[in-house]
Formats: sequence, C-alpha cells, structure tokens
Amino acid sequence: MIKIIVQKKTSQIILIAVCAFMFLLTIFLITLSFMFSGGKNANDVFGKNLYLVKTDAFELITAPSAVIGEKVVFATLAAGDIVIFKSETGNMSIGEIVEKGSAEADAVYFLITDEAGNKNTVAQADIISKAVQTSRVLGVIIAFVTSPSGVLVIAVVPCIALVLFEGERPALRKKHDEQR
Repeated sequence: MIKIIVQKKTSQIILIAVCAFMFLLTIFLITLSFMFSGGKNANDVFGKNLYLVKTDAFELITAPSAVIGEKVVFATLAAGDIVIFKSETGNMSIGEIVEKGSAEADAVYFLITDEAGNKNTVAQADIISKAVQTSRVLGVIIAFVTSPSGVLVIAVVPCIALVLFEGERPALRKKHDEQR
C-alpha cells in the first residue's frame, strides 16, 4: 500500500517537474523570439551584445551562429578583432578590423565585412562591441525560434503539455480513489 502511494506521488512529482520545465523553456524561447523579431539583431543582454550571424561571415563564423560582444574602448581594439557595428543602412553587422585609424574622436576603422575581402570604412561611433565569444548552438536556437516553424512550436508545445497534464489528472484521481 505504501509502495503504491510512493509510486503515485513520484509520478505526480515527475509530471509536475516536466510541465514546469516545459513552461520555463517556453518562456525562454518566447523571450528570444521577441528579442530578435522585427530585424533587431544586436540586443543588449546582461551588459553584453548578442548578435545573430545570418550569413557566413568570411571563414571565421558560419551561419547561424550567435556572436557575444562586449563594449570596449577605442584603445583596446586592434587589427584582427571581430566587432559588431552599425552599417550605413542602420543594420547591425560584423567585421574584422584590418587597420585602425587615429585615436581621435572621429577615428575610423577599416573592416573586412564579406567573403571577397572588401574593405569598408566604419566610424568609431558606429562600433557597438568587440566579439568575445561565438556560439553555434545558441545561434541555431535563435534562428529556430525566429523562424515561422519555431514560432509554431512555441505556440503548440505548451498546449500539448497542458492537454497531457489535464488528461492525466482524471486517471490519477481515479487511481487515488480506488486506493482509498
């Protein structure tokens, strides 16, 4: 009798834990989806910039990858650094510094921003942050949750979990009543 009650309690705890995990996962995915919807692409998260690489950026970073950047001062940037910057169109992009201008307020950087190795001039004020880490896994997750199929999954998975949870409740209640 005690063994059956313990098994029932254990199964209820597992079911509640699975539902709670799915709920938290859904909240996380919805947050990511909102952060990267509408073309926003260099979001500030806990003091770091998170940028989604949507196309292969030279041979260094493949799409979809997430680039995590930190705000830095002019003096610390050097040739070879990967930076997140605001392009002429106002969109965020990434590039590799190949040459750095003077330390004045209007200094410019010469960046390689494509596979062809073309140099672009970027003003110091347009540099958002320096890339400190890349994550392919996080990039894949962000790309998925911002896709139409990802949004569908985010909407459907909690509904399925709720149906399963509600479907189990009468069976659990019946077992409980039979044991009394």
